[in-house]
Amino acid sequence: MGDTIEKQTVEVQNVLFAAQENGFCIFKAMQNDKKEYVAKGHVGAVSEGDEIIIWGEWEKHPKFGPQVKITRYQLPDMASKGTLAFLSSGFIKGVGPALAKEIWNTFGEDTARIMDEEPRRLLEVSGIGKKKLETITNSWQENRSMQEAIVKFQEWGIGPVTVQKIFKKWPDNPLEVVQGNPFVLAWEIDGVGFLTADKIAVAMGVRDDAPERIRAGINYVLQEAASKEGHCYLELDDLVKRSQKTLLEARQASESDADTGTLSESDADTLIREQVNQLCAVEALVRDGESGERIYSAVIYQAEQSLGFHLRRLLGNIKPFPYDIDALANDYEQRYQIKFDDCQREAITSALNDKVCIITGGPGTGKTTIVNAILDLAKQSGLDDDSIGLVAPTGRAAKRLEESSGHSGQTIHRYLGFNPQEGFQYDAHHQVSHELIVCDEASMLDTFLAKALTAALPSSARLILVGDVHQLPSVGAGNVLRDCIRSGEISVTELDTIHRQGEGSWIVRNAHAVKDGQTNSVNLSNQTEDFFWEDMAKKHPDLSPQDRSVEMQKRILDAMRGLQKEGYDPASVQVLTPMYKGPVGVTTLNTELQAMLNPGSPDKAELKFGFKTFREGDRVMQLKNDYDKEVFNGDQGWIAEIDTEESRMHVEFDGRAVTFETMELDQLVLAYACTIHKSQGCEFPVAIIPVTTSHYIMLQRNLLYTAITRAKQLCFLLGEKKALGISVKNNKPVCRNTTLESLLKEGRSQPRKPASRQRRRSLLEANG
Repeated sequence: MGDTIEKQTVEVQNVLFAAQENGFCIFKAMQNDKKEYVAKGHVGAVSEGDEIIIWGEWEKHPKFGPQVKITRYQLPDMASKGTLAFLSSGFIKGVGPALAKEIWNTFGEDTARIMDEEPRRLLEVSGIGKKKLETITNSWQENRSMQEAIVKFQEWGIGPVTVQKIFKKWPDNPLEVVQGNPFVLAWEIDGVGFLTADKIAVAMGVRDDAPERIRAGINYVLQEAASKEGHCYLELDDLVKRSQKTLLEARQASESDADTGTLSESDADTLIREQVNQLCAVEALVRDGESGERIYSAVIYQAEQSLGFHLRRLLGNIKPFPYDIDALANDYEQRYQIKFDDCQREAITSALNDKVCIITGGPGTGKTTIVNAILDLAKQSGLDDDSIGLVAPTGRAAKRLEESSGHSGQTIHRYLGFNPQEGFQYDAHHQVSHELIVCDEASMLDTFLAKALTAALPSSARLILVGDVHQLPSVGAGNVLRDCIRSGEISVTELDTIHRQGEGSWIVRNAHAVKDGQTNSVNLSNQTEDFFWEDMAKKHPDLSPQDRSVEMQKRILDAMRGLQKEGYDPASVQVLTPMYKGPVGVTTLNTELQAMLNPGSPDKAELKFGFKTFREGDRVMQLKNDYDKEVFNGDQGWIAEIDTEESRMHVEFDGRAVTFETMELDQLVLAYACTIHKSQGCEFPVAIIPVTTSHYIMLQRNLLYTAITRAKQLCFLLGEKKALGISVKNNKPVCRNTTLESLLKEGRSQPRKPASRQRRRSLLEANG
């Protein structure tokens, strides 16, 4: 539409969406002439009845019609309303935006004085009793000194969740730190990207060509490449191109009237290359490759180099197994009345003879059987339980390994004694005592975790990596399992004969057909006992893919109801989908499934966090590693209790209660549906998987294969046959920039000790 709004005072009528982590909000706005419209933008914490001054432009949303995109905003009488902003910030326990507004409406500009001098008058406010009064008063007194900084951060569009992270990082002088260099937010605070930091920099008048801005842009691009694409490095020209795009688009997006200069493409190219050189000079970045064309962040470079070194160290200490492996295997077959095939015998021999080996294979090929046999044979040869370590990247995978083997299993972090303050207890200087270490779900190992594990193993140890190389690669940087296999330096056994559930399991057979790219071998007859296919395109041939997705959503809900009638516990059923957005995306499906499976009622307490509602009885998933709470990315639990007075909730993870304060709820999401990526390392009795062309960008063979292999009893696949065919055919290799393969082949010596963190930060945090 293109029409602009120069300056307009509006009243917030209704908040439609609010993301507390970044201050983004969608709300109904009313002008003085009573005209209403929908507005959206990063305006911090606003609530119904607030006045706000906005600048923006009209645009037409394809689904919701005309709305205003806010390009700049200002709160009127910020000084007098600072108390309201502070009350709404989330720092005052027991007070949310609605109650903050009620307190402000009751006492107005006298609110701060009353909170300081006559706090008992808060009992005049509806909804505040004696218990809540004590909570609010104590919290107000504890956090009173933070008000100026909190209000300022909210002016900059930083939401309450992020504000709390800033105060946790710099408790004494957060405002001073950020004003000194706003770009520290981009690399020190989770959830704050370069774009947010740059908007603050614009408000402070930082020039487009400021060295600290260029450096922050480069650092941000490398971080994004690692976290979203799994790259350990970027080629110099690619890094320059990406950084240039980021720097130029960031200032265009800010749409500020401030005069901060104009950065041309040619100037940006030159400045970026200059700053890359300077960052390399202080070892914040590292050049590698024959002509120095590979640019690493120092921490990833050191991790990858160390991983290569420690794998070579383990490989280089030959230690032949002193017993007759064939005789031990024959005895095991007789004791357990089984028969190993040739590949299984090869895997056992490799595991006991080689210092490092890889056992890979799809579902039902006997990986668990072989691990159990290896452990038994190792003990037959003299190793005791204290000499054996079983680990996995995730809690669920570790627990499953423990249940299947009868030996204690741990996450790698717990095995190595990790704590947030000191790092890993066991490392290259203080190694574990185990002589045989089995790491399951090795496809999930990223460079950092693999380096930590291998560094902590003594040279005498044997390491067995077990996993399915055809599944999705790790979420973090690197492609460890695939690089180890491709190097040719590590013994690899691929199990390819289906044993589990015999030939009758169509989950297993169809998974292998997908893995092998055999579209015609995928059984879509819908007549099998454990695998069901429903073609929504055949059922709704006249609908567009988007409208068909709406029908698919309804069918998923119907399938869940049907499973309940058949006696399945909804907690045993997992909906797996590749994307967050759309009618069959994680976000919408979780909202619909929550309403169906755990609807609101007077006897179920709730907590609202941004656009999310958490309710007692809900299934939830942890989104990030929290080492203090000992819950990790992908862990699932359920909400056992919500304390609305204290604004906290208790979540049970595998029988262990964990407490979350309101401002920690950004770590959790509903888990009735989850992404396929988040399901790695997990197994579910029943999986429901939508496959639609509306998810075209995510239609990949390894994604579909990973999803199907999560189901153990029943797999429901519903979607479009065309989308299924695209997924099976799309077997593009996962191209990640790594050098582990060549490091293993070359066998480089011990990598040099990296520069200290303080030295690496010295230039990054400098202003000139």
